[in-house]
Amino acid sequence: MSLRSARHVIFLAVVILCSASAAFAQVTGSIAGVVRDTSGAVLPGATVTVRGAALRRESVTAVASADGAYRIPLVPPGTYEVTVELSGFSAQTRRNIEVVINQQTTLDFALPVAGVTESVQVSADSPVVDVARSDVTTTVSQRTIDALPLNGRNFTDLIALVPGAKPDPNLTSGPNIEIFGERAGAVSYLVDGAENNDPVSGGALLRFTQDSIKEFEVITTGYEAEFGRAQGGVANIVTRSGNNNLDGRAFWFARNNHFDTSNIPKPDPVPPNYVAPEAPKLERYQWGGTLGGPIVKDRAFFFGSFEKLNETRGVNFDQSKIPSFVLSGVATPSGVEDFSIAPKNDGFTGLLKFDGNLNQNNRLTASLNRSTLDATGLISSPVAGTLALPSAAATRTLPATSGIVGECAPCPEWPCPWQPC
Repeated sequence: MSLRSARHVIFLAVVILCSASAAFAQVTGSIAGVVRDTSGAVLPGATVTVRGAALRRESVTAVASADGAYRIPLVPPGTYEVTVELSGFSAQTRRNIEVVINQQTTLDFALPVAGVTESVQVSADSPVVDVARSDVTTTVSQRTIDALPLNGRNFTDLIALVPGAKPDPNLTSGPNIEIFGERAGAVSYLVDGAENNDPVSGGALLRFTQDSIKEFEVITTGYEAEFGRAQGGVANIVTRSGNNNLDGRAFWFARNNHFDTSNIPKPDPVPPNYVAPEAPKLERYQWGGTLGGPIVKDRAFFFGSFEKLNETRGVNFDQSKIPSFVLSGVATPSGVEDFSIAPKNDGFTGLLKFDGNLNQNNRLTASLNRSTLDATGLISSPVAGTLALPSAAATRTLPATSGIVGECAPCPEWPCPWQPC
C-alpha cells in the first residue's frame, strides 16, 4: 500500500470514529440544575463542585451560566457529594447524591444570604428525574448485583427483575429472558458502549463476571436511535473501574452431591434389602476475585476481575427403564453404549481495565475481556419427552475475546447537539 493510500485509510478511519461517537450508548450519567437564592432569583457565577470516590479524581467543577443553570457531564455511576459556593452566600453541600447510568440527576439549590464563613449541609438522596427522555428504563444498581444470589453467577439473570421481562421456561441455556413477548435473542447487550451480541443465537456473546459489573439499565421500550438494532429491549451495561482506594475481594462457591438426594421414587411396597439409589454426582466450583486501585493518584487507575468454573456431573439414567437391546449397544452405530460418559464444564472469564484522566474534561478507557467455556458430554434430547443416549453426547467450545477503547469528552456547547459517551 502506498503512503498516499495509507493516509486515505487512516483519514477514513478517523472520520468513521468521530461520526460514530454520536451513536455510542452512554455509560455515564450527569448532574444538572439551577442555582437560586431564597427569593427565587437566579445566581449566575456560582461554583458547583462534585466529589466522590467513583469520580476517579479529586473533584469536578462547573460554573452556573447567566440563567443560573449548570451541568456536569460524564459522571460515572456512584454516590457523590455536591457543593455550591458563591461569595456573599452560604455554601451548601448535599451528600449521598446518586448518579446512575445514562440518566441525568436534577439537583437545584437555593442559597441563603450569609457570611462567607458559614455553610449549610443537607444529607438527602436526590431523585433521578430526566424530563428529556420518553423511554421506559429500569436501573439495576451495584447493591442489587452484589446482594442477590445468582445460580451460576450470571448477572444477566437480573434482567428478569425488570417489569415486562420474564424467563422463558422452555429455554434452559443461552439467552432466556423475554421482554414484552419478544424472542429472548432479540434483547441487545451493550457493554461500556460497545455491542456484545451473539450474531447466531442472540443474547450476550461474552460472559462478564458478576463482580466486574458496576450497574446496568434495561430499556424496554421507546429507546432512541443511539441504541437501536434491538426488538426486545436493550441492556446497557457499565463495568467497574479502579479509583484512588485499593480494593479487592475473593470468593469461592461450591455445590456437591453430598448435599443432594436422588429423585427416583421408592418402589411400593419396598422390597427386602432395598438400597436407595444415590444422587447423581455433582461437583461444581466457582472461584475468583477482583482487584482495583490507582496507578497514579487522580490520574490513572486499573481494575481486574477473573472467575474460574469447574463442574463435573454424573450420569442420571434410570437404566431399569431402558430396553436391554439398547443397553447392549445394538441400537448404537459403534456397537457399544457407554453409560459412563458424564457432562463436564470448564470455563474462565476475565476482565482487565485501565482508566486515565487526560485532563479536566477528557477521560480515556481501555479494557480487555476474555471468556471461554469447554463443555463435554452434553446430552440433550432432540424431541421433548424423549431420551437421548450417551452416544449422542456433544462437545462445545465457546472462546471469545473483546477489546474496548473509548475517549469521553463533554460537549463544546449546551444543549448538546450529540450524545457524549
